Amino acid sequence: MSQFARQIKNLSIIESLSSDAAPSWWNDLLSLWRPSGIKSGDYGLRLAIRNGYVNFYRLGQSIARVEINHKGTPTATTHFKYVSAKGDLPPDSEYVKLRGEKILWRRGGENEERCYGGIEDLKRWIASVNGELLVVGKPGYAGKEKRFVDQLVTENPDIIDLEMGLPAWGERTTASRMDIVALEDGKIVFWEAKLAGDARLRCSTDVVKDKKPEVLKQLADYREFLAEPGHAQLIAQAYQRAAKELLLLRGVAERLGNPHRLGAGIVAAALPSAQLEVADIPRLVVLGLNKGAKQPSQEAWAHHVGRLKSQNIVMKVIEHDGPFLLGPVA
Repeated sequence: MSQFARQIKNLSIIESLSSDAAPSWWNDLLSLWRPSGIKSGDYGLRLAIRNGYVNFYRLGQSIARVEINHKGTPTATTHFKYVSAKGDLPPDSEYVKLRGEKILWRRGGENEERCYGGIEDLKRWIASVNGELLVVGKPGYAGKEKRFVDQLVTENPDIIDLEMGLPAWGERTTASRMDIVALEDGKIVFWEAKLAGDARLRCSTDVVKDKKPEVLKQLADYREFLAEPGHAQLIAQAYQRAAKELLLLRGVAERLGNPHRLGAGIVAAALPSAQLEVADIPRLVVLGLNKGAKQPSQEAWAHHVGRLKSQNIVMKVIEHDGPFLLGPVA
Protein backbone atom coordinates (compact mmCIF):
# COMPACT_ATOMS: atom_id res chain seq x y z
CA MET A 1 0.00 0.00 0.00
CA SER A 2 1.20 3.52 -0.77
CA GLN A 3 1.97 5.46 2.39
CA PHE A 4 -0.83 7.62 3.79
CA ALA A 5 0.73 10.64 5.46
CA ARG A 6 -0.08 14.23 6.29
CA GLN A 7 3.14 16.15 6.81
CA ILE A 8 5.22 18.76 5.01
CA LYS A 9 8.81 18.01 4.04
CA ASN A 10 11.34 20.45 5.48
CA LEU A 11 8.64 22.17 7.51
CA SER A 12 11.30 23.73 9.75
CA ILE A 13 12.48 25.81 6.78
CA ILE A 14 8.98 27.22 6.27
CA GLU A 15 8.70 27.95 9.98
CA SER A 16 12.06 29.71 10.08
CA LEU A 17 11.33 32.01 7.13
CA SER A 18 10.71 35.55 8.29
CA SER A 19 8.13 37.58 6.41
CA ASP A 20 11.01 39.51 4.82
CA ALA A 21 12.96 36.40 3.76
CA ALA A 22 9.97 34.44 2.44
CA PRO A 23 8.83 34.81 -1.17
CA SER A 24 6.05 37.37 -1.31
CA TRP A 25 3.67 34.84 -2.85
CA TRP A 26 4.07 32.63 0.25
CA ASN A 27 3.15 35.52 2.53
CA ASP A 28 0.23 36.39 0.25
CA LEU A 29 -1.09 32.82 0.30
CA LEU A 30 -0.94 32.71 4.09
CA SER A 31 -2.59 36.12 4.39
CA LEU A 32 -5.59 34.79 2.41
CA TRP A 33 -5.86 31.49 4.31
CA ARG A 34 -9.27 31.10 5.91
CA PRO A 35 -9.35 28.08 8.24
CA SER A 36 -12.47 25.96 8.71
CA GLY A 37 -15.13 27.88 10.59
CA ILE A 38 -14.32 31.12 8.75
CA LYS A 39 -16.18 32.39 5.69
CA SER A 40 -13.93 32.36 2.63
CA GLY A 41 -15.35 35.63 1.27
CA ASP A 42 -14.21 36.99 -2.08
CA TYR A 43 -10.61 35.74 -2.03
CA GLY A 44 -10.17 33.40 0.92
CA LEU A 45 -8.22 30.15 0.48
CA ARG A 46 -8.49 26.80 2.23
CA LEU A 47 -5.29 25.03 3.22
CA ALA A 48 -4.78 21.25 3.24
CA ILE A 49 -1.67 19.38 4.30
CA ARG A 50 -0.65 16.56 2.00
CA ASN A 51 2.11 13.96 1.92
CA GLY A 52 5.17 16.18 1.67
CA TYR A 53 3.54 19.45 0.64
CA VAL A 54 0.63 21.81 1.27
CA ASN A 55 -2.22 22.75 -1.06
CA PHE A 56 -4.11 26.04 -1.11
CA TYR A 57 -7.63 25.60 -2.52
CA ARG A 58 -10.21 28.05 -3.78
CA LEU A 59 -13.65 26.42 -4.01
CA GLY A 60 -12.07 23.02 -4.59
CA GLN A 61 -9.53 24.22 -7.17
CA SER A 62 -5.84 24.02 -6.31
CA ILE A 63 -4.46 27.56 -6.60
CA ALA A 64 -1.02 26.58 -5.31
CA ARG A 65 0.84 23.44 -4.33
CA VAL A 66 3.75 24.48 -2.10
CA GLU A 67 6.76 22.39 -1.19
CA ILE A 68 10.40 22.79 -0.25
CA ASN A 69 12.69 21.42 -2.96
CA HIS A 70 15.94 19.54 -2.39
CA LYS A 71 17.83 22.84 -2.23
CA GLY A 72 15.60 24.14 0.55
CA THR A 73 13.84 26.60 -1.75
CA PRO A 74 10.07 27.16 -1.35
CA THR A 75 8.38 26.47 -4.69
CA ALA A 76 4.72 26.73 -5.68
CA THR A 77 3.05 25.04 -8.62
CA THR A 78 -0.14 26.32 -10.20
CA HIS A 79 -2.06 25.67 -13.40
CA PHE A 80 -1.30 27.90 -16.36
CA LYS A 81 -5.01 28.57 -16.85
CA TYR A 82 -5.02 30.75 -13.73
CA VAL A 83 -2.01 32.91 -14.60
CA SER A 84 -2.46 33.20 -18.37
CA ALA A 85 -3.10 36.55 -20.02
CA LYS A 86 -4.98 37.26 -23.22
CA GLY A 87 -3.03 35.96 -26.21
CA ASP A 88 -0.68 33.79 -24.13
CA LEU A 89 0.33 30.60 -25.87
CA PRO A 90 0.19 27.48 -23.68
CA PRO A 91 3.52 26.38 -22.22
CA ASP A 92 5.08 22.96 -22.72
CA SER A 93 3.50 21.83 -19.44
CA GLU A 94 0.06 22.73 -18.08
CA TYR A 95 1.71 23.90 -14.86
CA VAL A 96 3.97 26.81 -14.00
CA LYS A 97 6.29 27.36 -11.05
CA LEU A 98 6.65 30.22 -8.60
CA ARG A 99 10.15 30.44 -7.23
CA GLY A 100 11.62 33.48 -5.59
CA GLU A 101 9.72 36.39 -7.13
CA LYS A 102 9.40 34.80 -10.57
CA ILE A 103 6.76 32.79 -12.41
CA LEU A 104 8.61 30.21 -14.51
CA TRP A 105 7.61 27.97 -17.41
CA ARG A 106 8.98 26.44 -20.61
CA ARG A 107 7.62 27.13 -24.07
CA GLY A 108 8.98 25.63 -27.27
CA GLY A 109 11.78 24.08 -25.23
CA GLU A 110 12.92 27.48 -23.92
CA ASN A 111 12.76 28.81 -20.37
CA GLU A 112 10.50 31.83 -19.89
CA GLU A 113 9.60 33.89 -16.87
CA ARG A 114 7.88 36.98 -15.59
CA CYS A 115 7.78 38.70 -12.23
CA TYR A 116 5.13 37.74 -9.70
CA GLY A 117 2.88 40.80 -9.48
CA GLY A 118 2.03 40.63 -5.79
CA ILE A 119 -1.27 39.85 -4.10
CA GLU A 120 -3.26 41.47 -6.92
CA ASP A 121 -1.84 38.78 -9.22
CA LEU A 122 -3.00 36.12 -6.79
CA LYS A 123 -6.45 37.68 -6.49
CA ARG A 124 -6.83 37.62 -10.27
CA TRP A 125 -6.13 33.88 -10.25
CA ILE A 126 -8.71 33.39 -7.52
CA ALA A 127 -11.22 35.49 -9.48
CA SER A 128 -10.95 32.98 -12.33
CA VAL A 129 -12.18 30.28 -9.95
CA ASN A 130 -14.96 32.41 -8.49
CA GLY A 131 -16.88 32.51 -11.74
CA GLU A 132 -15.77 35.92 -12.92
CA LEU A 133 -14.65 36.06 -16.56
CA LEU A 134 -11.03 35.20 -17.19
CA VAL A 135 -8.89 37.48 -19.30
CA VAL A 136 -8.94 34.73 -21.93
CA GLY A 137 -12.73 34.87 -21.96
CA LYS A 138 -13.58 31.59 -20.25
CA PRO A 139 -16.05 31.12 -17.38
CA GLY A 140 -14.99 30.36 -13.83
CA TYR A 141 -13.93 26.90 -12.73
CA ALA A 142 -15.78 26.31 -9.45
CA GLY A 143 -18.75 23.93 -9.63
CA LYS A 144 -21.87 23.92 -7.46
CA GLU A 145 -20.74 20.90 -5.46
CA LYS A 146 -17.45 22.59 -4.50
CA ARG A 147 -19.35 25.70 -3.44
CA PHE A 148 -21.52 23.49 -1.26
CA VAL A 149 -18.39 21.98 0.31
CA ASP A 150 -17.07 25.48 1.02
CA GLN A 151 -20.32 26.34 2.82
CA LEU A 152 -19.82 23.25 4.96
CA VAL A 153 -16.25 24.29 5.74
CA THR A 154 -17.46 27.76 6.73
CA GLU A 155 -19.85 26.44 9.37
CA ASN A 156 -17.79 23.52 10.71
CA PRO A 157 -14.54 24.72 12.34
CA ASP A 158 -13.14 21.23 12.90
CA ILE A 159 -12.86 20.17 9.25
CA ILE A 160 -9.20 19.18 9.03
CA ASP A 161 -8.88 18.09 5.40
CA LEU A 162 -10.46 18.51 1.95
CA GLU A 163 -10.21 16.57 -1.31
CA MET A 164 -8.75 13.67 0.64
CA GLY A 165 -7.45 10.76 -1.42
CA LEU A 166 -6.77 7.34 0.04
CA PRO A 167 -3.64 5.63 -1.26
CA ALA A 168 -3.88 2.76 -3.70
CA TRP A 169 -4.04 -0.52 -1.76
CA GLY A 170 -4.69 -4.19 -2.36
CA GLU A 171 -5.68 -4.64 -5.99
CA ARG A 172 -6.63 -0.96 -6.39
CA THR A 173 -4.23 1.03 -8.53
CA THR A 174 -5.97 4.40 -8.17
CA ALA A 175 -6.88 6.42 -5.10
CA SER A 176 -10.44 6.86 -3.90
CA ARG A 177 -11.41 10.38 -2.88
CA MET A 178 -13.56 11.83 -0.11
CA ASP A 179 -14.63 15.47 0.00
CA ILE A 180 -14.29 16.23 3.72
CA VAL A 181 -12.45 14.93 6.78
CA ALA A 182 -13.80 16.34 10.06
CA LEU A 183 -13.04 15.90 13.74
CA GLU A 184 -15.99 15.12 15.98
CA ASP A 185 -15.32 14.69 19.72
CA GLY A 186 -11.84 13.34 19.04
CA LYS A 187 -12.98 11.08 16.22
CA ILE A 188 -11.97 11.37 12.55
CA VAL A 189 -15.02 11.25 10.28
CA PHE A 190 -15.08 11.04 6.47
CA TRP A 191 -17.85 12.81 4.56
CA GLU A 192 -18.78 12.46 0.90
CA ALA A 193 -20.69 15.52 -0.40
CA LYS A 194 -23.23 15.42 -3.22
CA LEU A 195 -25.98 17.57 -4.73
CA ALA A 196 -29.52 16.20 -4.89
CA GLY A 197 -29.42 16.23 -8.69
CA ASP A 198 -26.25 14.11 -8.87
CA ALA A 199 -26.92 10.98 -10.94
CA ARG A 200 -24.52 9.03 -8.72
CA LEU A 201 -27.16 9.11 -5.95
CA ARG A 202 -29.72 7.11 -7.89
CA CYS A 203 -30.19 4.25 -10.30
CA SER A 204 -33.12 3.22 -12.49
CA THR A 205 -32.70 -0.48 -11.67
CA ASP A 206 -32.67 -2.32 -8.34
CA VAL A 207 -30.26 -1.15 -5.68
CA VAL A 208 -27.23 -3.44 -5.40
CA LYS A 209 -25.53 -3.53 -2.00
CA ASP A 210 -22.25 -1.58 -2.02
CA LYS A 211 -22.40 -1.14 -5.82
CA LYS A 212 -25.49 0.70 -7.15
CA PRO A 213 -26.12 3.57 -7.18
CA GLU A 214 -22.51 4.66 -7.61
CA VAL A 215 -22.30 6.50 -4.27
CA LEU A 216 -22.74 3.17 -2.45
CA LYS A 217 -19.57 1.90 -4.16
CA GLN A 218 -17.68 5.03 -3.08
CA LEU A 219 -18.69 4.58 0.55
CA ALA A 220 -17.99 0.83 0.45
CA ASP A 221 -14.45 1.44 -0.80
CA TYR A 222 -13.77 3.59 2.25
CA ARG A 223 -15.27 1.07 4.65
CA GLU A 224 -13.07 -1.65 3.18
CA PHE A 225 -9.98 0.52 3.52
CA LEU A 226 -10.75 1.34 7.14
CA ALA A 227 -11.45 -2.31 7.97
CA GLU A 228 -7.95 -3.40 6.94
CA PRO A 229 -5.68 -4.01 9.98
CA GLY A 230 -3.50 -1.00 10.71
CA HIS A 231 -5.21 1.41 8.32
CA ALA A 232 -7.25 3.28 10.95
CA GLN A 233 -4.17 3.70 13.12
CA LEU A 234 -2.24 5.05 10.12
CA ILE A 235 -4.97 7.64 9.47
CA ALA A 236 -5.16 8.65 13.13
CA GLN A 237 -1.40 9.21 13.27
CA ALA A 238 -1.45 11.18 10.02
CA TYR A 239 -4.16 13.57 11.18
CA GLN A 240 -2.60 14.15 14.57
CA ARG A 241 0.55 15.16 12.69
CA ALA A 242 -1.55 17.35 10.37
CA ALA A 243 -3.14 19.09 13.36
CA LYS A 244 0.29 19.91 14.76
CA GLU A 245 1.49 21.32 11.45
CA LEU A 246 -1.69 23.33 10.93
CA LEU A 247 -1.13 24.88 14.36
CA LEU A 248 2.44 25.74 13.41
CA LEU A 249 1.36 27.32 10.12
CA ARG A 250 -1.32 29.31 11.94
CA GLY A 251 1.47 30.80 14.05
CA VAL A 252 3.30 31.87 10.89
CA ALA A 253 0.07 33.34 9.43
CA GLU A 254 -0.69 35.23 12.65
CA ARG A 255 2.76 36.83 12.55
CA LEU A 256 1.77 38.11 9.10
CA GLY A 257 -1.36 39.71 10.56
CA ASN A 258 -3.86 36.99 9.68
CA PRO A 259 -5.95 36.74 12.89
CA HIS A 260 -8.11 33.69 12.19
CA ARG A 261 -7.86 30.78 14.62
CA LEU A 262 -8.15 27.04 14.16
CA GLY A 263 -11.14 25.10 15.43
CA ALA A 264 -10.94 23.88 19.03
CA GLY A 265 -11.06 20.25 17.90
CA ILE A 266 -8.02 20.69 15.65
CA VAL A 267 -6.09 22.44 18.42
CA ALA A 268 -6.96 19.60 20.82
CA ALA A 269 -5.86 17.00 18.25
CA ALA A 270 -2.42 18.65 18.13
CA LEU A 271 -1.78 17.98 21.84
CA PRO A 272 0.75 15.22 22.63
CA SER A 273 -1.89 13.57 24.82
CA ALA A 274 -4.46 13.40 22.02
CA GLN A 275 -5.78 9.93 21.18
CA LEU A 276 -7.66 10.20 17.89
CA GLU A 277 -10.07 7.49 16.81
CA VAL A 278 -11.41 6.87 13.31
CA ALA A 279 -15.11 6.39 12.57
CA ASP A 280 -15.35 3.15 10.61
CA ILE A 281 -18.42 4.24 8.61
CA PRO A 282 -18.02 7.14 6.17
CA ARG A 283 -20.97 9.49 5.91
CA LEU A 284 -22.92 11.09 3.08
CA VAL A 285 -24.06 14.73 3.14
CA VAL A 286 -26.41 15.95 0.41
CA LEU A 287 -27.56 19.44 -0.51
CA GLY A 288 -31.32 19.02 -0.98
CA LEU A 289 -33.55 20.06 -3.84
CA ASN A 290 -33.27 23.58 -5.20
CA LYS A 291 -36.60 24.91 -6.47
CA GLY A 292 -36.53 25.64 -10.16
CA ALA A 293 -33.32 23.71 -10.87
CA LYS A 294 -33.21 20.75 -13.23
CA GLN A 295 -33.31 17.82 -10.79
CA PRO A 296 -35.66 15.12 -9.48
CA SER A 297 -39.20 15.98 -8.39
CA GLN A 298 -40.00 15.97 -4.68
CA GLU A 299 -41.63 12.54 -5.03
CA ALA A 300 -38.71 11.07 -6.99
CA TRP A 301 -36.19 12.58 -4.56
CA ALA A 302 -38.00 11.10 -1.53
CA HIS A 303 -37.93 7.72 -3.30
CA HIS A 304 -34.16 7.92 -3.91
CA VAL A 305 -33.48 9.00 -0.32
CA GLY A 306 -35.51 6.07 0.96
CA ARG A 307 -33.58 3.63 -1.21
CA LEU A 308 -30.24 4.99 0.02
CA LYS A 309 -31.27 4.89 3.68
CA SER A 310 -32.44 1.29 3.23
CA GLN A 311 -28.75 0.43 2.76
CA ASN A 312 -27.98 1.53 6.34
CA ILE A 313 -25.66 4.34 5.30
CA VAL A 314 -25.19 7.38 7.50
CA MET A 315 -26.76 10.23 5.54
CA LYS A 316 -27.61 13.86 6.19
CA VAL A 317 -29.69 16.06 3.86
CA ILE A 318 -29.18 19.82 4.17
CA GLU A 319 -31.63 22.36 2.82
CA HIS A 320 -30.41 25.13 0.53
CA ASP A 321 -30.77 27.81 3.20
CA GLY A 322 -28.82 25.70 5.74
CA PRO A 323 -27.76 25.43 8.44
CA PHE A 324 -24.71 23.69 6.97
CA LEU A 325 -23.75 21.79 10.10
CA LEU A 326 -22.33 18.28 10.02
CA GLY A 327 -21.92 16.69 13.44
CA PRO A 328 -23.78 13.61 14.72
CA VAL A 329 -26.44 12.10 12.51
CA ALA A 330 -29.51 10.55 14.13
